[in-house]
Amino acid sequence: MNHYFNHAARTPLSPAVQEALLLYQSERSATERDRLIGIYRQHIAELLQIMPAQVHFTTGGTEANKRALQYSFSETTVRHVITSRLEHPSVLRPLEQLEQRGLIRIHYTALDEQGRVILPDLIRLLQIYPQSLLSLMHGNDETGHVLDLDVIASVSQRYRTLFHSDTAQTVGKLSVPLGILDFATASAAKFGGPEGIGLLLTAPNQRGSTRVAIPENVLATENLAGIVGMTKALELSLAQQASRMKYLNDLKSYFIYELTRLFPATPFLGPSRSLTQCLPGLLHVSFPPLASGVSLLRTLQQRGITAANGHIDWSKPANLRREFTANFSPETIRFSMGPDNTFQEIHSVIRILREVYQEQSVLPSASLHYHVF
Repeated sequence: MNHYFNHAARTPLSPAVQEALLLYQSERSATERDRLIGIYRQHIAELLQIMPAQVHFTTGGTEANKRALQYSFSETTVRHVITSRLEHPSVLRPLEQLEQRGLIRIHYTALDEQGRVILPDLIRLLQIYPQSLLSLMHGNDETGHVLDLDVIASVSQRYRTLFHSDTAQTVGKLSVPLGILDFATASAAKFGGPEGIGLLLTAPNQRGSTRVAIPENVLATENLAGIVGMTKALELSLAQQASRMKYLNDLKSYFIYELTRLFPATPFLGPSRSLTQCLPGLLHVSFPPLASGVSLLRTLQQRGITAANGHIDWSKPANLRREFTANFSPETIRFSMGPDNTFQEIHSVIRILREVYQEQSVLPSASLHYHVF
């Protein structure tokens, strides 16, 4: 039996979403398709409490980020970008390509050792480069940190800065203040919807404002079934957001309790041990190393547990690399839970971990010393 603990990468489809997808698989005329897409755009706008003209369908979060950046530069005179080195590749790579062509300049804000934005340094950059583009993700699935968008927006607005946030990890899971963002992006696969469909959410066009005026109802995909499935998934996620949050916190608390019983000095990466300062259901754990050449992640996969490598990208800032390599073992794994996970599954993971370490003769011991945030 497979135990899936990789919801930060992709979430399973619920039966209700699968049913919605099946209803719209058949061919339809262009007129009928456009009418239905308009209906679902309206419904998504109502769910997110924005206007339909602010909702743009894309083929996923990557394309949504690409289009947000495209509009930021093609429709304005913005030539400076303030961002961080922990952004998603779908943000950093296009920016780096534009900089290599001499079209923009990138300025990276400083981060602390847990990957959090150092606000005084961000303010310093905003003062030097006003009326720039600020691009910072809301929830980081590497560190688990959730950015306080209200604080960042209040600062950036003083300098007439466009604000783009990759909200793929938070739409449908946390409250996202869309009204303070010029661009927000989402991927249906992150909140229980199908792959290959996403959202670019834009600020309302306001005469005399610094916000970007982009064409209304941009349609980067005609994937009607995907749009229907995404709408249903978003509806379910928002309706169950509070109860899911409580359930995920309960699961995570139990997981932490059992892990620390098995490994008394268990270190957790960044803020992932927190129930309030971390993405819901996400836990980065650094386990004692196994015998040479044995991968814990691969061993867990062979025994039916799907999780992810918890190591931060080596291209990230030097202070983060030092912190993580100095204080964490090579066996750092990210578990990201969803509403379909159970307490029994966590019990199974703990049992399998115990078996693996007993087989490797690496027994949990209080003498194992790791840094704990």
